[in-house]
Amino acid sequence: MASVNSMMADKANIPLPPTFPSKLEEREFLKFRLAQAFRIFGNLGYNEGVAGHITLRDPIDPTSFWVNPFGLHFSLIQPEDLLLVEKLNNPNEKEESGPRRILNTAAYMIHSAIHSARPDVVCAAHTHSIHGKAFSTLGVELDMLSQDACAFFNDHALYNQFNGVVLNADEGLHIASALGKKKAAILQNHGILVATDSIEATVFFYIALERACQVQLMADAAAAGRGRSTITIPDEEALVTYKTNGSLKAGWFQGLPEFQLLEAREGNKFTPRFLLQLALIASSAIGVELFDRNLAYSSPFADSPQLAHNTRALHEHTLRRRQTIDAAGFSDDHYVTFYGSKLGNSPFIWAGGVNFTHSVASGDPYDTTVLLWTRAVPTSPSGAEPDQSVPVCVAYEVSKESSFSGHPVDSGEAFTSYDVDFTVKVEAKNLQPDTTYFYRFSDCATKATSPIGSTRTIAHPSTPAHEVNGGKPLVMAVFSCSQYQAGWFNAYGYAAHNTSADLFLHLGDYVADNAWKAGTADSNDTAVGCAFSPSGACFTDRKLAAVRAYHEWMPIRQVDPKDELRIWRNFQIGQLLDLTMLDTRQYERDLTDVYYNTDVNTISSFPNRSLMGLEQEQCMHTYPAISCHENSSSDFGFDETSGLYSTLSESKQRGAVWRIIGQQIVFTQLQETGGFDLDAWDGYRANRARVLDHLYSNKISNTIILSGDSHANWVSDLAHPNDTTTYNPVTGEGAIGVEFAGTAVTSGSAFGSGITPAKADIQSTTLVQVNADLQWSEGSYRGFFTLSIDPNQVNATYYAMRNITFANLDGFASAQFNVKKEANKLTRPVAGGSVLAGVLKSQAKAQKPLVN
Repeated sequence: MASVNSMMADKANIPLPPTFPSKLEEREFLKFRLAQAFRIFGNLGYNEGVAGHITLRDPIDPTSFWVNPFGLHFSLIQPEDLLLVEKLNNPNEKEESGPRRILNTAAYMIHSAIHSARPDVVCAAHTHSIHGKAFSTLGVELDMLSQDACAFFNDHALYNQFNGVVLNADEGLHIASALGKKKAAILQNHGILVATDSIEATVFFYIALERACQVQLMADAAAAGRGRSTITIPDEEALVTYKTNGSLKAGWFQGLPEFQLLEAREGNKFTPRFLLQLALIASSAIGVELFDRNLAYSSPFADSPQLAHNTRALHEHTLRRRQTIDAAGFSDDHYVTFYGSKLGNSPFIWAGGVNFTHSVASGDPYDTTVLLWTRAVPTSPSGAEPDQSVPVCVAYEVSKESSFSGHPVDSGEAFTSYDVDFTVKVEAKNLQPDTTYFYRFSDCATKATSPIGSTRTIAHPSTPAHEVNGGKPLVMAVFSCSQYQAGWFNAYGYAAHNTSADLFLHLGDYVADNAWKAGTADSNDTAVGCAFSPSGACFTDRKLAAVRAYHEWMPIRQVDPKDELRIWRNFQIGQLLDLTMLDTRQYERDLTDVYYNTDVNTISSFPNRSLMGLEQEQCMHTYPAISCHENSSSDFGFDETSGLYSTLSESKQRGAVWRIIGQQIVFTQLQETGGFDLDAWDGYRANRARVLDHLYSNKISNTIILSGDSHANWVSDLAHPNDTTTYNPVTGEGAIGVEFAGTAVTSGSAFGSGITPAKADIQSTTLVQVNADLQWSEGSYRGFFTLSIDPNQVNATYYAMRNITFANLDGFASAQFNVKKEANKLTRPVAGGSVLAGVLKSQAKAQKPLVN
């Protein structure tokens, strides 16, 4: 026999309700528990046709509750069957609901009223169980006839009306009012109801109330048969008993055995989704899937499988070296290689914590998907080197709310490892077009979370122009040339904090460094070039390794796996615009001037020179890419019925208002003090002429070219160079579009590194006069510009950062420009006639042409 002291000790050791590392896991557990509650009720015979319901307040969105679907037997209900409905608004099933989306109106009317009136109620249950229903016909409260009945002493109510099936809100409110602050109610001629702060307590007290009703019916019948009255427990003893077994904590504990019995019979206990996945992870399919979900393991192109990671081999406990085919001996210490470690003797995933060293990023939005990126580096609490032989598991979730309330729009887990420098790149799917989302990553093991990022999808191509971005102007922030050593990337912070940019667009040199190269010969796969690297890696090996790293570290898609180095593609953003992104830097362009190929000056006007290569100029199409290697029909391989030119024509034909072309280098002819920059479009004059000819001959209006690379600001009308017959630089008449070229984020000015605004303006004054198309020049400030795009106009605002020697947000709007729909030129007066930096053509005095 237990002593009083041992009983008190046992009471002190009573388990507490579980806690959870996240609201998502709490919701997952409670849904599992609620489904169990239904099956317990089903086993006890509490269901009757389609009547009866149990509800659960949602832990993520407390203004909503989970309920059983109408017409499904209690004994069959699983977590995925439950409906999530709003209790304070219309009785609509929310996105998280199961497939059987038929809501019991009576359930909504009763439970929405209870959950609204009683914020303390987590779970409420009402069924037409036999004895509760029978007792309710007496229209009286329970007598305290037994110890068990005392659990309801002064804690149950009587609703002494019956107005039919509860199909209107008023009846639900009357029931909630009758319940008051008590945990149970007898609904006259209807049944019984229990509402508490946990599923377990509700289940226990409902069973206890049903049985108390049964006991009283039996006792009253027996007493009447013997001609006697039942003996009730005095109030004082009933209150003492109530305090022992009528509290909500006692109800939770006493409800546990019902769930234990169900779990023993079914052989099914709650397992968090992540732990369930780990339990299954030994299966090759799931393990490989978690590696494959991280796009950083993929090769940027199918023709170079050596740049991909064999995720099956990784899962089978062997880490493979990169570049095992074309560069088997590649082991340069400057490049990351693999340890070839075994996973067999280690925990399956890293559990020592991670550090999200580079925050989060997103990119390449489509109308229903977007790429999410982070870097999750394993840490060790002891400070020792983390075990790099096991993968890091990273979870991600996407929500419409920054608080991550409600069910995630998309979520999942992926592996990362030393092989990809612990980068994570996943694709968020099933998103809605033209919508802003929030996302975050977390350590699967410790639940530590990354910073929260915001991202968005673009509008579906068929969205009318005036509806894109909810009818507000779509704002793009445009950057280029971020040299790591040159200063702080303050332009990014200024754009994030001080503009309303919806999209960030980077035109090139996303992270520029002082390039390592060994001279001209070493840039080729020659014996000299290959011997320069300690590993013997040739230029091609190093180039492919750089591309591999680029795709690991950038949230950018592999546009065409069969086309090496391709990043050019087209985005259709509703019918507002086509954003055509070109690669005018690396993709198969003809010989350029890199300060030692001086012969380029003699061939810069050759008609067959291309800045983009045959593929890009001829095969520029909207993603997904199509191949047309053999479709060339012109003498020089440039067919204006396809490629970039067809993209521009198709954009016009589909009714897009604007055509915006993003590329790396200045398009407009610029005669500078040293001559022409032959590394820009001035070195590919025939290619430029082909673009302009196509625009003019096909009457393609509303074209804007975005440019970078020059480390200075230039704004120009688009027209054929030196055309004084068609184009008027004063009025802009005769132009076919506009070019906005932006300065660098940090890289030194083309006018001279560190040049002052006053000295830069001297050069700008000359430049705007000797170059007919050029309307504004500014060469001192580092910064960026934005485009605000709507169906009627585009406004460009240039921003200048005053100081990049330390982290700050000290910047200002230096100039603003406007382009009207169908005008094909800068609105006059250009920039409203004044700017805060640089020089306008209208402000400069006439100068003589520069002498080359």
